[in-house]
Amino acid sequence: MLTPYDEFPVHQSPHPFSLIPSTDYGWDDGYYFGMMNARDRMFLDVNFRVNPNTDMVGGAALFVKDDRQFVLRLNRVWRDDFALRIGPLSLEILEPLRTWRLRLEENDSGLEFDVTWRGSTPPILEAHHLVQQRGRIVTDQSRYNQPGRASGWIDYRGARVEVDPAVWGAARDHSWGIYVQRPPFAPDPRWLPPAEPAAAARALRFWTIFSTPDGPGGFFQINETSDGRQAGMVDVFSAPFEGRVHRGYDDPGVILVSYEHEMSFEPGTRLFREGTVGLIDERGERWEIHFERAMMPWSARTIGYSPGGWRDGGNFHSFHGSRDLAIEWDEPVDISVQPMSAISNIALEPGADRFAMRAAADKPETGTVLTCQVTVTSPQGETFTGGTCHVDASVLGAYPRYGITSDTP
Repeated sequence: MLTPYDEFPVHQSPHPFSLIPSTDYGWDDGYYFGMMNARDRMFLDVNFRVNPNTDMVGGAALFVKDDRQFVLRLNRVWRDDFALRIGPLSLEILEPLRTWRLRLEENDSGLEFDVTWRGSTPPILEAHHLVQQRGRIVTDQSRYNQPGRASGWIDYRGARVEVDPAVWGAARDHSWGIYVQRPPFAPDPRWLPPAEPAAAARALRFWTIFSTPDGPGGFFQINETSDGRQAGMVDVFSAPFEGRVHRGYDDPGVILVSYEHEMSFEPGTRLFREGTVGLIDERGERWEIHFERAMMPWSARTIGYSPGGWRDGGNFHSFHGSRDLAIEWDEPVDISVQPMSAISNIALEPGADRFAMRAAADKPETGTVLTCQVTVTSPQGETFTGGTCHVDASVLGAYPRYGITSDTP
């Protein structure tokens, strides 16, 4: 079957784009967009992912305001329509690798928006993620990340918010390939030999895309074992330390080669409070970035990536009863006190959530997606304030340096 993308001379296989080079149900392609306001404590998240092997395209919109998390989920059959649209949700590429328009038109959930997402640096390609289990490839994925600024408006049940790029930072990623085995399209581990243990178990994850209104932006990720060593590439999320900083979209940027950090967490919890990360670039020069949590982190469990999202037990890529549009939403959830009971739309057995950056389903949950106020200090001593960022921050198991034990909730 031909798609509109087949008109372009960019094929990577002898087949049309509708036929991908893998039959794995974990293969998908799609986007995350985040728009965050650290000053007024708001976050808009938009997700859109295609799974050609289940023939579904799924999406979600999440809005957090005043520590209350609202989630809308949508999906439909993919090959019926190759447009970047699922019912009222649409994505439009205005300038490749730089500018997008994200719209959620009027719908019964009460959330609407019309936002322009504009990159403030070029996209930054991560190291390729390749993971095997007993000779089978279970992750084979590329991802690039990009900081930016956002403009437009959001309306939630009659309360309109103006999105001012001086205040609203933005982040996005685009990934494709074999992502991760997501139930219900994952083998039941009862019928397989035990998974091979990882060479090193990741304890601390700090993955961030940051921007400042008129200054530098960039991306880096830290993954460490409980004793503070780099974890290496041991799962779908972990990679050796990497990152870049750019002073604007047309700036070639600098590669980051090493780091050090000093962080604090709320006493007796895994909740990040603030931290400073020193970054050494390829020229031997030091950047310093200070992060201060601006709002409570939100939970990604119910946006549709994994079990506990859709109420029927499925995910983005499963069929929910309609070829044209399946749509559902959750009433706002209070996330003001953390750790909290795990947010889920279905009961999860321990181990059912295989995203290895979250607590087990039977444990108290601390949200993993942070918005921080950011201050960047350049090697030349310049200070850039008013910055914002998306941080995936999690501590699994013990991390003694910061007083976190295996018993910390």
